[in-house]
Amino acid sequence: MRRSSLVIVMIVALLAACGGGGDADGYSRAAYVGAAMREFERAGAPITPKQAECFIGVVVDGIGVDRLNEDGVTPKEFASARTPSTYIEDADARKRVVAEVVSGDCFGLDRLLLVPALRQAFGAALPERDAACLAKELVEDDTVRRAVANGILGITGGPSLATAIQERTTDAVKACSLNPLSLLGGGDGG
Repeated sequence: MRRSSLVIVMIVALLAACGGGGDADGYSRAAYVGAAMREFERAGAPITPKQAECFIGVVVDGIGVDRLNEDGVTPKEFASARTPSTYIEDADARKRVVAEVVSGDCFGLDRLLLVPALRQAFGAALPERDAACLAKELVEDDTVRRAVANGILGITGGPSLATAIQERTTDAVKACSLNPLSLLGGGDGG
């Protein structure tokens, strides 16, 4: 009896070892997030590990662990995808992920992306506080937020971030009480 128990334990261990590292239902959320976090740590993104883990979790949840497992996607494959949208084919999943990204729960889109983009576009003519004000105004716009999220996720279609910002800059400049000429390096600033 003892020998047959040992054989059963060895067979179970062997099957578990050949199973690809997932549990009985496939890989877990933690496995996908963990693999992507290891890739994040190698890549050196401009966000903190906590922000990255939040964002990666949002993407995994948006796609769905069940979907990833059904499609045979390993955590390593998920982590090495060029863009998260590689696995977001379902329109509803894309909407959920974009909504979560633009909610700002993981990181502030204005400070992380828009301030640097505005400073790059306008150079020294745009002081940090003015860039922060413009970014805060722009990130409130649904089109800008969707363009930011689509850019992060690698989703094509819809306006580019540059186009969305151009179309809404006039309103943002007014809301921040800035002199439009100051953005071009002329005038006396806001």
